[in-house]
Amino acid sequence: MITQSPPYHQWLLSTTPMLRITSLLFFFTIALLIHDPSLVHAENFPKDHAPGQEKKILVLYSYGSSLPAYQKLSGPLLAELKAGGVDTGGLFFEYLDLLHFQDEQQRQALVDMLRAKYTKLGIDLVVTLHSPAMNLLLDEAADIFPGIPMVTWDLKAIFHEEDPARRIFHAVVNLDVEGTLERAMDLFPHTARVVFINGGSENDRVVETEARQAFTNWENKLQFENLTNSTVEEILTRVADLPPKSIVIYGRLFKDKTGRTFTPSDVGDRIAKAANAPVFCLYDTHAGRGMVGGSLLSFAAEGSRIGKFALNILSGKMEETTAMVGKPVPMFDWQQIKRWGGMTSNLPEGTIFLHRPPPLWPNYAWHIAGVLVLLLAQFLLIGSLLVQRRHRTRAEEELRVGNETLEQRVADRTALLKKRKARYHTLFNSMTEGFAHHEIICGVDGKAVDYRFLEINPAFQRLTGLSLETVAGKTAREVLPDIEDFWIEAYGRAALDGIPVHLERYSAPFNRWYETYAYQTEPGKFAVFFTDISVRKRAEEALRESEMRLNRAQEIAHLGSWELDLTRNEVIWSDELYRIFGLNPQEFPATYEAFLEHVHPDERMAVKKAYRESLQAGCESYQHEYRIVRSSNGEIRLIHSKCQHVRNEDGRVIRSMGMALDITERRQTEEKLRQLAYFPEENPNPVLRCTPDGSIMYTNIPAEQWLATFVRKADAPAPLPEPVRETVVEACRHNHPIEVEIMNPAGRTFGITIVQPPGEAYVNLYAIDLTSRKKAQEALEQSHRELSHQLRKIEELNRSLQATNRLLEEKHREAEVAQTQLLHAEKLSAIGKLSASIAHEFNNPLQGIMTILQGFKQFRELEEEERKLLDLAISESHRMKNLIRSLQDFNRPSSGKKIFMDLHASIDSLLLFCKSDFKRKGISTVLNYDKRLPQILAIPDQIKQIFLNLLNNAADACQNGSGIITISTRQEENGVVVAIKDNGTGIESGKIGLIFQPFYTTKPAAKGTGLGLSVCHGIVQSHRGEIRVESRPDEGSTFTVRLPIKTDKDEDSTETAAVVVTGAL
Repeated sequence: MITQSPPYHQWLLSTTPMLRITSLLFFFTIALLIHDPSLVHAENFPKDHAPGQEKKILVLYSYGSSLPAYQKLSGPLLAELKAGGVDTGGLFFEYLDLLHFQDEQQRQALVDMLRAKYTKLGIDLVVTLHSPAMNLLLDEAADIFPGIPMVTWDLKAIFHEEDPARRIFHAVVNLDVEGTLERAMDLFPHTARVVFINGGSENDRVVETEARQAFTNWENKLQFENLTNSTVEEILTRVADLPPKSIVIYGRLFKDKTGRTFTPSDVGDRIAKAANAPVFCLYDTHAGRGMVGGSLLSFAAEGSRIGKFALNILSGKMEETTAMVGKPVPMFDWQQIKRWGGMTSNLPEGTIFLHRPPPLWPNYAWHIAGVLVLLLAQFLLIGSLLVQRRHRTRAEEELRVGNETLEQRVADRTALLKKRKARYHTLFNSMTEGFAHHEIICGVDGKAVDYRFLEINPAFQRLTGLSLETVAGKTAREVLPDIEDFWIEAYGRAALDGIPVHLERYSAPFNRWYETYAYQTEPGKFAVFFTDISVRKRAEEALRESEMRLNRAQEIAHLGSWELDLTRNEVIWSDELYRIFGLNPQEFPATYEAFLEHVHPDERMAVKKAYRESLQAGCESYQHEYRIVRSSNGEIRLIHSKCQHVRNEDGRVIRSMGMALDITERRQTEEKLRQLAYFPEENPNPVLRCTPDGSIMYTNIPAEQWLATFVRKADAPAPLPEPVRETVVEACRHNHPIEVEIMNPAGRTFGITIVQPPGEAYVNLYAIDLTSRKKAQEALEQSHRELSHQLRKIEELNRSLQATNRLLEEKHREAEVAQTQLLHAEKLSAIGKLSASIAHEFNNPLQGIMTILQGFKQFRELEEEERKLLDLAISESHRMKNLIRSLQDFNRPSSGKKIFMDLHASIDSLLLFCKSDFKRKGISTVLNYDKRLPQILAIPDQIKQIFLNLLNNAADACQNGSGIITISTRQEENGVVVAIKDNGTGIESGKIGLIFQPFYTTKPAAKGTGLGLSVCHGIVQSHRGEIRVESRPDEGSTFTVRLPIKTDKDEDSTETAAVVVTGAL
């Protein structure tokens, strides 16, 4: 038979009052967790966490892990170290069990284990618990942790002789034996005999020593019996037959007289069970197990003390690391005191009692009150059920309508998500750059060895020739067996370390050059944008070859080239020009000033004057000869320089280019020729003397041979070649030397200098063969022309590649924005579904709780204090309901249409949503609202997104725990202005111009994506508004948003004017 469960509120009314209160507390706890999620994971945020400390601490336990003292001590020790910033990955624990492993071979095995595990680990601090572990480190293991500080914790232990170079810090434990005896006398003042029980090991004897000192003051008042040198069986037999007025004080027992080892707490249990007198103890691990108690050592407090001690040593606070004595805790078992008839009135304040039964009224108060409430509820039950039924029917109808609305909103959000996905795929498929999404594959050593193709775009196939069907799901080595390792290594850095990678490399399998950008999309996966740069690389190679040919030609002709950029004062010299100046190529950064330093001091002013006058006169080019001094050997060389200026569109010279020819040897040759002119017969070059009309008066042998190469005309008036004869006539007419070049029929070029000595009626001619020099000069000029042509082509190619790179970067940013927005949309869709689930799961129980509370308030007569508590419960229920509705409304997809909305109501709902976060961060808000602020025509979801982002940014900026966020509104002409001001960290002036760019953020990577303000800027622009920021470092920022009340474009949308947003979040 299937029965239908009663409604929740009917079941709650039918239960006991205690169960009702428990149920209400459960749902209020759920509301509190939803209100402030930080409470759920508070343990994840220790107060003193210091992420920068990466310390390694080794904790050595002398005995086994089953020792109760270690079990109580370890938790607080670990908690204190974690709170101090020590990562759990840097904590190491070893239980040496030296009580059982005592022979030399076993101890050596422990030492070998410690050496193998921790020698190379870089331990920063060693903590030993009980002295046997420290003695092991000082003896057999003395070489394992040299120079590392050590902390030892035990009673006043006897250690081996310590090396003065060792940094050993003692955390001494003092047992309060005297305090335990005093408390025992408070409970049993007629005590006459004290039996002390302790073990026989070296460490046990330390406890015995402290006990003997404590008993000294009582020797005249009490009889003391020491059972230390006994077996466990003898001890049990003795305590079972003690005389009246006796008590037992148990220290600890690791070994008895026979050398057998025991766990002290187990021996204490047996003694408490066998004794016929009260048994007192010194450790909190023995309390509550049949013993009366005492002034006890708290192992939990000792664990916390050791942790603080270790942190002080690691931080170098030596003055704070002196021994700290744990304060004893008076702790007694109430049942054992009553069993032996003890007088609890004499115990000090603050004494802790175990197993003490609570008084009757606190234990059954709710049961008594429940019976009274149940009697009153019987009279109100019928009326309450009728009211309940009416409210339930109304609530069910509201819930049905709300669920239908929520389902429709989820469907709208899903449709919007599909639309965004379609836009993302359109961008993906229309990109001109290749794109691929991969998954990295690692070897056993964790390094990248291959990667798998997950997705590619059409441009990938166009640039590589590989289709999606060919590569989908396959690894790179399967598709490209000859792929170079450097691709996989670089992509591994991007996918595993999150380091963006930029490469320009040659791919042998494709026989192409690619420029590649790779970045991490999620751990283990990466995306790649790339473009083919093979054409540019070939052009660069051609340029290098042309430069090599030019440099070779310049070296042959001793002709260097240079270029001066006047806008940056940068000079580019060819390698040959460096050699002409006696320098190694590219020996120093060339500048105009450095050039002048190598010019002969007597001619620097002339060189500067010639260049300056050419600029002032507006000349396109000029020539000049000057001397230089080689810095390598001080040699003086003669340079003939030609310069040509390059002007911009305004006619201003921005660059000068030229060539420098070393004519030192040429001038030296000419000087020799002039000297040889006095000895023409010895001159190897042609020398002639003729009349002013060109008739030959004298020739040497080389001149006769040279003249023989010319074909003479029959009617020629003189045997000289006609161009030479005309130059002779001109030289005589102007009375100054003239130089001329002439080519003979054999194709050789000669330079002829014509000089008429003063007062003479003849002319001397000196000739020199210039053929080789002319050919070298022509080759150099041809190379220069080719280089200029190649440079122009490369500049055009660079401009094209720069434009392509800018387009690629823009597409890359658009893809990242689209991807981030897609992920955000998916998160919002998930939140929308979660909101629907929350509405289904919580609205019904919450409505039932509210109905019951309102019924109690309406039909019961309550005391003033009870009514206040009931009003508070009803208020919190309403707040929980509003929070759920706000969460649903915040994720509700809009139709994208503009409607009239109330900015004040929207901002108030956002503040309600942020209230818990602001409270946790210590932030207060100040509202300066314009009471007559008009409504605006806008898309509510987008406007709320703007102000939510700005409020979150303001809260993140307030880091000092006393932040103030001021929100002001006002009307300006045809618009409204909202200003959000904080007193946080502010923004540096150099960064203000960047904050609205996508992916730019001043927050840590884990907190910010860099899209918040970019999205705000886009939304404000789409509403034809504007957003401004004013900020000063350490004073705060003010973001001002101005939105039009209604734009001209909105005039056609008047059908939405009747819809008003009232502020649902």
